[in-house]
Amino acid sequence: MAHSPDQKTRSVSRAFHLPAEHALPGIRIIPSPRQLVVLVGLLPLFLAVHYAAYWLRFEGRIGEPVQSQIAATIGWVVLAKLVVFVWFGAHQGWSRYLTFHDVFILVQAASVGALVVAFGDYIFFPNYTAPRSVFLMDWGATIFLIGGIRGAGRLVEEHAIAPFLTTNRVPVLIVGVNRSGESLLRAIRRNVKIQYRVVGFISENRSSLKSRIGGVPVRSEEHTSELQS
Repeated sequence: MAHSPDQKTRSVSRAFHLPAEHALPGIRIIPSPRQLVVLVGLLPLFLAVHYAAYWLRFEGRIGEPVQSQIAATIGWVVLAKLVVFVWFGAHQGWSRYLTFHDVFILVQAASVGALVVAFGDYIFFPNYTAPRSVFLMDWGATIFLIGGIRGAGRLVEEHAIAPFLTTNRVPVLIVGVNRSGESLLRAIRRNVKIQYRVVGFISENRSSLKSRIGGVPVRSEEHTSELQS
């Protein structure tokens, strides 16, 4: 069985506590090669999102004046959004699981980016002022598309690839229905080197029985034989 008491979790946290002189640095100014790949991938995505916002706003009827407006401003829009995303660090961490913190950073970057683009459009391109709905749809589509791309990796790994990786793994039970247990489940799932397969949570609390955590059933100790079969 794999245990997850809060006391052990706290001791592990203390074991990995870094002294002040070895504190981790902040946002990297120079992106790594992997981050450069992400930034290059964001360029066509920003282009497509901004054009789609115009397409939706004008219901697919984009005439010559609108096309000229898009051509004159789209370079500024993409560059401004890219700079804002780098400033907030939204291009970092694409190789790890999407967390609520990542979503919060994404929303921040998309929101500030939309404001910068709208303000710059008003200041630098007074003859090509875009409708407000374009900025709003661009903002929403940016969050939805980037969040969806990042979330898809986690979804595929947990629910599509996982069944093919469980053949030779050792079935284990997690004792305790709490945050530590859920964190332990995530750690086992995301690390392909861990040769364990969580088949259930064991709980003494009757109210939590027959529920599920991350798709894993919660049962009493009497049902351990059923979970391992």
